[in-house]
Amino acid sequence: MSVSYELEIRLDPSIREAYLDWLPGHVEEVLKSPGFESAEIFEDDEEVFHVRYRVRSEDLLESYFVNRAPALRAETERLFGGRFETRRRVLECRVRYGAISG
Repeated sequence: MSVSYELEIRLDPSIREAYLDWLPGHVEEVLKSPGFESAEIFEDDEEVFHVRYRVRSEDLLESYFVNRAPALRAETERLFGGRFETRRRVLECRVRYGAISG
């Protein structure tokens, strides 16, 4: 079954616009990783954003963590270091439903 890889990103207001300009390109780069199927960006408020990726399997996500994530995280740190906090979590899909129409 697929997994969701979610990031909660708390931004320092001083980088908000620059970060949001940069984020779509970063997400596209992550989506080039094997097994990554889709991504969504959500906004809680002006300083908290969430990115949710759907990945085909835990093994493919683990491969991303080992092979691609270190370089992408280093780039993010180089550009915005010390001005954001990220929390990550992985959720395994147990059941998937289609759209409910009514």
